[in-house]
Amino acid sequence: MSVLPAELGADVEERVRNNLNVKPETPLFRYTVPGLNGYCYGPRPPYPSRSIIGRTTRTLPVWFIPPPPTVEQQHIKQETPLKQEEAPACDPRWAIERPAYLKDCWRFISLSHPVQPEHEIYAMLHDANTPNIPQLVCGGDVGGPGSETDIHELAGAPWLCVKLKVTPFVHYRLVLDVVGRPLTSFKCTKELVRGILGAMTAHWFAYNIVKVLHRDISPGNIILTKDGEGLLIDWELAKKVDENVARRRERTGTWQFMSAVLLRNPGMKHTLQDDIESFLHVLVWASIKYVPATDAYSTADRGDDLRRLFDVIDYVEDGAAIGGKTKSAAFAAGIYPPTNFKPKRPSPLLGLLETFSSPFKSRYIAKPPTEEERTLVKGETQWDNQEWRRLYDGVSLYDEHMTVLKTSEWFIKTLEKALQLESWPSDDKAQKGLDTQTGGLYTDAQRSRKSGQLLTSQSQWEDSKSMASAVSLKREASASPTPEGPTKRPRGTPLGSNTRN
Repeated sequence: MSVLPAELGADVEERVRNNLNVKPETPLFRYTVPGLNGYCYGPRPPYPSRSIIGRTTRTLPVWFIPPPPTVEQQHIKQETPLKQEEAPACDPRWAIERPAYLKDCWRFISLSHPVQPEHEIYAMLHDANTPNIPQLVCGGDVGGPGSETDIHELAGAPWLCVKLKVTPFVHYRLVLDVVGRPLTSFKCTKELVRGILGAMTAHWFAYNIVKVLHRDISPGNIILTKDGEGLLIDWELAKKVDENVARRRERTGTWQFMSAVLLRNPGMKHTLQDDIESFLHVLVWASIKYVPATDAYSTADRGDDLRRLFDVIDYVEDGAAIGGKTKSAAFAAGIYPPTNFKPKRPSPLLGLLETFSSPFKSRYIAKPPTEEERTLVKGETQWDNQEWRRLYDGVSLYDEHMTVLKTSEWFIKTLEKALQLESWPSDDKAQKGLDTQTGGLYTDAQRSRKSGQLLTSQSQWEDSKSMASAVSLKREASASPTPEGPTKRPRGTPLGSNTRN
């Protein structure tokens, strides 16, 4: 009952439709949000759910309408205006109609220890003046009958042929004071990089100052403001840096953009280095899929690279999907991004991608320097100069790279330095998205969603965040969890895996 058909006057309904660009034939609904003095109006949420045991995250721009003032309130306002701290509704921005960004999801509940809801994480970030994040309006559990799942109580039933742990969830809504553009709608490649820089600045501040790690860096979680600045959103899966308790069975993150380390080792703890690598994967993915490339880099080649690098499940082990082999191999060989990718317009983008990815080569080399090699480097007398110099350079470069990977500072400076170059083209905006299933380009109709959707949501990748819950136990290197939907799982095969963070 927290979502009802909108019953608005003709003039108000027309105003809502015009502001949200909603067609006359599209039904409007009224959304109740905990803590919000008024209602949000908009169409039905985009991206229908594909999982019955996932977070079912869906987001959409909405139009906020405050309640009409009562006679008593009008009198009080005339005599003694309310102070802002007395009630959220007294904020002048929320005393009038305005756009907002609504997130509807099922947040997971830990049976062993409390988990902070997203609005509390935003409050921590705002208290510390974290830059490049949207302003929180309010949020909370929806409540009422049916607002909490009970599937976890049935997971051990004797009649089930599949035994697994299922995470309990509670219905949750959040409202943010921003309606931006998807990162993939960049007006030029310089704006794409600015978006990554803004989000990475917020991420590093949160990690370094607030001691919170985001853990879900993906294109849908980075939005662009009207001025082209990047904001980092969706802090639902964020975790305090010093928290070591595993919360849930699934991997934390979005499959396509997770680090190769996490994809190869499902039970490994999520670290800062994994999120930094995810920023690189987002930038490379967006470049291959949306940046106009030379004719030598065909749509078929681009589709192959997108599938191999970001979608492929290498195999399944103990119910857990294992991937990242192509990513790690590309890093180790120093060919990430793919050598075939070259922007059609001359741009600093390619050089930036190569520089940004260079420290990860040391993270993925087959054999780091041994203690014996380090000792030999110090004793030049046992080597001829050429061989000693080669070993010395290798050890030094490895140590330099691993030091760089300890913080985000070098990567942020690298982005800032690249943006200062004057050779960025202004007319290389995002092209139509590449359909990785067919190797062709999406048409405008395929790419567009229902009216009212001004901001792409990370829910496009919602199913791939729980890929371990939707993959076959067959060792199929060609299995591909795509942003459009999960890999199918034959009946009778187990779900999930043993350990998650």
